[in-house]
Amino acid sequence: MQAPSAYLPDVGSHPVGPVAVVAGGERRAGLVGVHHGLFGISAVDGSYRFLPLAHRYGFDASELVSSGGGQEEVAVSPDGRYVGYWLADDSGDRVVGVAVYDTVRDRLSTRPVASRLGLSPQVLVWAGSDRLVVGYGVITELTSHSMSSTGAGTWVWQPGRPLTRWRAGGDLAQASANPEGVTTYAGADLRTWTTDLRHVGSFRLTGLSRDDGVQTLAVAPGRRAVAAVGTPNHSGAGHLLTGTLPAGSARRQPVPVHRVATPLSVQAVVGWRDPDHVLVRGALHGATGVYAVDARTGTPRRVVAEPTQTWTPGVFYASSLWSSPTARRPGPPSVLDPRLATLAGAGLAGVLLVVVLDRRRRRALG
Repeated sequence: MQAPSAYLPDVGSHPVGPVAVVAGGERRAGLVGVHHGLFGISAVDGSYRFLPLAHRYGFDASELVSSGGGQEEVAVSPDGRYVGYWLADDSGDRVVGVAVYDTVRDRLSTRPVASRLGLSPQVLVWAGSDRLVVGYGVITELTSHSMSSTGAGTWVWQPGRPLTRWRAGGDLAQASANPEGVTTYAGADLRTWTTDLRHVGSFRLTGLSRDDGVQTLAVAPGRRAVAAVGTPNHSGAGHLLTGTLPAGSARRQPVPVHRVATPLSVQAVVGWRDPDHVLVRGALHGATGVYAVDARTGTPRRVVAEPTQTWTPGVFYASSLWSSPTARRPGPPSVLDPRLATLAGAGLAGVLLVVVLDRRRRRALG
């Protein structure tokens, strides 16, 4: 994966979907316009295009971050067809709803949510290919220094239909998607759900260090194992944890986890390649990307190369494609900075003007 030119065009009349990857990139329009765009990489032919995500919250942000992705900002459906994101008002400063872009049909669906001061976004994740789980609070007080909001409510949205309340139970602080459903988790407690949001099992991770914080988490195919990144005191120095999941049960069951010794500098769990290999975002000898790490031995193998830094909100993948073989594709096309063409045209016009004036001067003297 490579960062494209800031002048890469959008999809135009040729939709790029389904997409394998969605990532943040700097985008320029005209001579001086700069904003923060999201580009997609086609799962069909590997082509790059910026996605027309109108009124996306964070549109005006232009911050470089370590390669990664914030699951609360953008959500790619497992099959890569849909991209969900938070909807902003005209100022771009407030979240006022949710939107879904269809990368195959080049269609945008929006669902505004009535509020006086906007929403406090928390969870955005796909349950299967057509259900978007949306968690947010409603802001009740907003000043330049603080914000207060109601407790987060959780909803399910299928584009074209009303929002429906999802009473998941418990604290829905974070969530991760996989082709078989959704995993919700808060601290060491996690619950698994099917794609139609039927509860499968409840678990508690045990064996964590006293100050370990679970940052990212993913359940393996068949719901037989779990992988997470633990970060002592949220220091940023992560380590990989894995554990075996027992058969699902409504009663909470303990899941002992252990640290996997790996030479990889671990940043986040992205998913599972297969039942034995965890997909981990990290770096090895300066080479960043997504690595398939053997859950038993810790041996890493890079699956996707990522830039060292990307523009916010990071990099997101269509999870159902991880089980497919990867393929090498050409990088994004080189697109000429139109300012150079403008300057070149202005320079040529200036030269022609000088030639014309010189000829007129000579005629006048002759």
